[in-house]
Amino acid sequence: MAGKPRHEMMRIAGRKVDAEGVIEVRYPYSNQVIGTVPRGTAAHAREAFEIAGAYTPTLTRYERQQILFRTAEIIQSRRDEISDLISLELGLSKKDSLYEVGRAYDVYTLTAQLCIRDDGEIFSCDVSPQGKARRDLHHARALEGDQRDHTLQSSAEHDLP
Repeated sequence: MAGKPRHEMMRIAGRKVDAEGVIEVRYPYSNQVIGTVPRGTAAHAREAFEIAGAYTPTLTRYERQQILFRTAEIIQSRRDEISDLISLELGLSKKDSLYEVGRAYDVYTLTAQLCIRDDGEIFSCDVSPQGKARRDLHHARALEGDQRDHTLQSSAEHDLP
C-alpha cells in the first residue's frame, strides 16, 4: 500500500472527466487513502444521461460479441493487478479477490455468447381451438429504459412457413 494514492477520472461518453472535489477510497483495515475519484455533480449525471438517451447503437451483434470477448481476455490477462485493487478497496483476501476477477471474466464471456442471440421468435398460432394455421413472428425492440416494443407480425406478411 505504499506509494501515492491512485486517482481515476470518471468517464462520460468515453471522455475522461475530472471534478473539483474528490471522493477518497480507503483501505478498510487501516483507513489509509489508496485512491480518489472525482466527486461528480448533478450536471455530470445530467450530461451522461442526455448523451446515453440520445445514443443510437450502430454495432452489429458480432461486433458487440467481439468487444465483450476482448474485455474478458483483458480481465484474464490482468487478473493479478485487478485482484490487488479489489483487495485494497474491499479488504478481501487475495483468494477471494481472484475469485471475483474470475466471476467478472465469466460474466463477460457468457454475455458475449448471449448477445448474438436473435431477439425474434416464431410462434405457432394453431395451439388452441381459436388458433389459425399460421405462424407469427415476434420481434422485441428496445425503446427507452426497460420498456420493450413487442411487435407481432403474421407469417402471411413475411412468407414464413
